[in-house]
Amino acid sequence: MSMTAWGDERVRRRGVREPVYLLGAYLCPDDGGSLTADLSRFERGRKLHWRDTPGPVKRRVCQVIGAHEVSHVIVATAPLVDGVREERARQRALASLLVILEQSYSVNTLILERRERSQDEKDEAQWATLTRSGAIRSLRLSHVHGGDEPRLWVPDQVLGAYGDALSGDARAWEHVAHRVRVEHVGLL
Repeated sequence: MSMTAWGDERVRRRGVREPVYLLGAYLCPDDGGSLTADLSRFERGRKLHWRDTPGPVKRRVCQVIGAHEVSHVIVATAPLVDGVREERARQRALASLLVILEQSYSVNTLILERRERSQDEKDEAQWATLTRSGAIRSLRLSHVHGGDEPRLWVPDQVLGAYGDALSGDARAWEHVAHRVRVEHVGLL
């Protein structure tokens, strides 16, 4: 069975001991889709987005996610201190995430939410470097527009819950934590 991971990012600066860059992935069997169907009832506008969702709804969304037998991976890259750019943190997180996804979960494709073209090219260059070095062998990387793909809602919600837990509010995180592998990568 092939496995696709859907990824998103988040930066958490407020309410945390040290600012952190988060890159997360929802591991979805290619025949999956029931999770996004279940989440569609929470959609407001074009997509379900953590920052636009009221607290009680966030917890219900995480209950739905946690009830599905799927895995999630978060790479937390810190500290984001003066002089450490978010893009550098992203590339460190992406390198770790790609290796974890292929080696530990046999993921075939990672699909990230599209950003600026120059930023996506940096992701592609990181992927090419890892492929050339043999760190990853067959995993592919691509980008899609976030509004076009409901499977990107899932990592957005999981990252939001984790970020809130880092700042002291674990009410949503407690519903999904048992399904999430969190890896920490240092920047200094």
